[in-house]
Amino acid sequence: MAYSELPDDVEIVENAQGRFEPRSAERDVRIGVPKTTPEAARVACLTYLNVRAAMDRVGAAVRGTSAYPPTHYTREQYERACDELGLIRLPDSVCQSLGDVRFEPPEHDAETIIIGSLAQRRRSGLLAEERRQRRDFEKDLVRLPGFYSHGLTREQYEKTCMWIGADPAPERRITALKAACYEQEEVGDMVDLPLILAKWRATGKYKERRGRAP
Repeated sequence: MAYSELPDDVEIVENAQGRFEPRSAERDVRIGVPKTTPEAARVACLTYLNVRAAMDRVGAAVRGTSAYPPTHYTREQYERACDELGLIRLPDSVCQSLGDVRFEPPEHDAETIIIGSLAQRRRSGLLAEERRQRRDFEKDLVRLPGFYSHGLTREQYEKTCMWIGADPAPERRITALKAACYEQEEVGDMVDLPLILAKWRATGKYKERRGRAP
């Protein structure tokens, strides 16, 4: 790691709440979260500095031609980042499971935090890839033979549900599922494929009621 001792311009000071925090003496900038003891604050600061140095190094390695390092890693970028620092490569399934874990000093050392941070960037990449796949699925959907005015017939809806391994919803549930689809789209969540199909079936039902079915 780059830092085994605090830089000369950093000192541990007690704040007004009786907690201890590292500050840059030159700029009076707090570095890290206040801790209950000076030693915990020192360890946390060293960990923070080492993590930041490592992530800066990784950013330069995976940036490529971009002006800024990515925050969503492809598998290739993730492995390149791990190799740059000589760290273990975790499977994508493990990266997924670490998404909500908080890695912080002094509970975790710098290496653990870096491994976790890289895994979480890979998890973000997996989510971005899955969102892109769902958008591509919807684009392919509207190209289905017989897809009319951006809506699915009941037959098309049931057949497409079969293709993705989902149970077709009864007609009385379609409108509610369409609303749930729009809610997921509104907040930027991952939109479930069955909800996408229900949304287009709802449009198909509307066209049928208007007498526009093929």
